[in-house]
Amino acid sequence: MKNLIPFYTEKSKDTQAYTLFLDQKSKKVYKAYHKKTSEVLYWIAFVLVLALLRNLKDIYYPINKLSVILLFVIGTLSVVLGMYFYKIAYEEKKEVFLSEYMVERYIEKGKKVLKIEVITTSCILVGFIIVVLIFIVNNWLPLLLLSIFLLIIFVTLLCRLPVDRFKLHR
Repeated sequence: MKNLIPFYTEKSKDTQAYTLFLDQKSKKVYKAYHKKTSEVLYWIAFVLVLALLRNLKDIYYPINKLSVILLFVIGTLSVVLGMYFYKIAYEEKKEVFLSEYMVERYIEKGKKVLKIEVITTSCILVGFIIVVLIFIVNNWLPLLLLSIFLLIIFVTLLCRLPVDRFKLHR
């Protein structure tokens, strides 16, 4: 979805969520539905993470020169995973034909969604920084896992906030 700017997202309990994208070069609008995920998958992941954290609760990870390199590699992998999750979050995009007036209305409605996404992304970033700082002080392994998870979420959300999106909403 390169060069496509997400400018409006609609989520409803009754219908499948979707995002509208604008191709600034061709001025075409695309609609991509969000992929549906099974709640069973979330529960399985929750149970597995809980079991992992219970087994790791007494393990401390000392920071030395080798571990800094390892942490950098893990951080890079987290960034790549976040970008991958953003790419697979949508089903195939399809061109929709909207008048210029309708596109402007959706852009105006999208400002509220943009504010919420910026606040959410900022909170995740602050949480990530706090968890990393606490991990550096305590060297507690579950905090490292939490920071990796927060970094993946942060990057996934950050992919929805290209600079062109802010220019579009001005």
